[in-house]
Amino acid sequence: MVSGLNLVGKMLGMVKTLVIAWVFGATGVVDAFMVAYLLPTVLPAVFKGMITAAFVPQFMRSLSDNRQSVQWRGANTLFTVSSLLALAFAILLILFPGALVTVVAPGLPEETDSLATELTRLMGAGAFFLGINAILTAIAYARQRFIYASLESVVINSFVIIGCLIFVPRYGVVALASSVVAGFVAQTIILCVTTRDLIRHTLRPAFDWSHEDFQGPLRHMFPLVVGSLGAITLGIVDQIFTSYLDAGSIAVLGYATMLSLAPMEVFGQAIRTTFYPMLSKSHADGDREGFRLTHINGLRLYILVIVPCMAILIWFAEPVVALLFERGSFTSETTQRTASVVIALVIGLLSRALAWFNFGVFHALVRPWIPVTLGLFEVMLNIVLTWALVGPLGVFGVALATSISLTITAIITTIIVGRLLESRIVPALIEPGTKIAIMTLVGIFIAQLTGNFFVAVLGPQGVFWMNAVLLAGLVPGALAFIATGILLRLAEIKGALILLEQKCNLRLGWLFGG
Repeated sequence: MVSGLNLVGKMLGMVKTLVIAWVFGATGVVDAFMVAYLLPTVLPAVFKGMITAAFVPQFMRSLSDNRQSVQWRGANTLFTVSSLLALAFAILLILFPGALVTVVAPGLPEETDSLATELTRLMGAGAFFLGINAILTAIAYARQRFIYASLESVVINSFVIIGCLIFVPRYGVVALASSVVAGFVAQTIILCVTTRDLIRHTLRPAFDWSHEDFQGPLRHMFPLVVGSLGAITLGIVDQIFTSYLDAGSIAVLGYATMLSLAPMEVFGQAIRTTFYPMLSKSHADGDREGFRLTHINGLRLYILVIVPCMAILIWFAEPVVALLFERGSFTSETTQRTASVVIALVIGLLSRALAWFNFGVFHALVRPWIPVTLGLFEVMLNIVLTWALVGPLGVFGVALATSISLTITAIITTIIVGRLLESRIVPALIEPGTKIAIMTLVGIFIAQLTGNFFVAVLGPQGVFWMNAVLLAGLVPGALAFIATGILLRLAEIKGALILLEQKCNLRLGWLFGG
């Protein structure tokens, strides 16, 4: 269900990006919007991750100790302090937008810089609502109620699309920024309504500084603050380098990032969201074997969903970009440039997924300094690689540097997790990884073959229909992927079919000979 909501949200996100690309193209106006969008959204998003990572393990331990009646006193202190910090950050964005824009994008032309400053002040108010969303989302995750919290991208993207279609033609990019803030407010209202029982009976302002349910997450959050600053620095550094390139480079990087991260946002986020409470519970219960098994199962799922997505986005990068974006102000030249950046980012997509999941393992084990140290190392490595590659390769070099640094981080985190858990991770992944690689090769081959056949038979005219017909080959390619998984008896495919059999009252056991 979480994956389904993430998929709907991502589809709406793509529609949103399509509308923006159609109206504005890859221009300085989009550069200004993306710069202004960075601080009000990225910082609260990291803040949400910090609250969740720090609060959920302590909450699970409190439940294991049967302390339900007292745990909210400390949690309320944490939430009170977090709300005040979110308010302070929103005020900072509203009062000093120009200085912040200069920090994150010093190379912008004067006109673009002025527009980015105006939009940052406008969207600054939304940062407070995102901070409240972070608190309510952490509570929902801890209670293993994921649905309403997962509506965030659906709600926000819906508001932006409506704003683009109705108000942007008259009010321009200002209406786009206002629609973003309206989406933040709407999601806050939804979370407040769906947690009204807790708000009414449990959530209260508190300042119980000595309570363990405040001190525990606080000790966990301190290294997370350091690590989060590193993560924010990574995005800012990329934007700083890109701001000195040609006009529209920030927009190209933004479009490519949106497309390349789609598999992570649809599937990867759902995997970590649902697995993290299980990891935390296994650690709280002292179930080491259960922890190891959950970790391996999570990695297997990541490989199953990310590898075929990587193959599609690398092999069909230009057709996908052309189908989605090439219309209006988005030219064929911009399509080629965006597609190359997509490939550079997708190279590191599996590494991003594995490193992100391994970081969750460290947090579930309440060893936050490990991911912080590795995260800061990744930031420094990325800065060096970006500096070396941006000159000869431009925005493609910025993206490639990110993929290389993510790959190195994924290798290091896997080694450390294996030693901490005394788990043979790589041997456990060889068999399913090999099967998934074979399935992916078969799927891509069938997709390309049938796509070319469709084009030859139907003879479509125009950029959109030509690429739409070509990419229609992905449907038989997906069926070939699943069929190959059945033939290879991949456990995850078998499990999915068993679930389908139970839910739809079908008889699919014969596919696996039972």
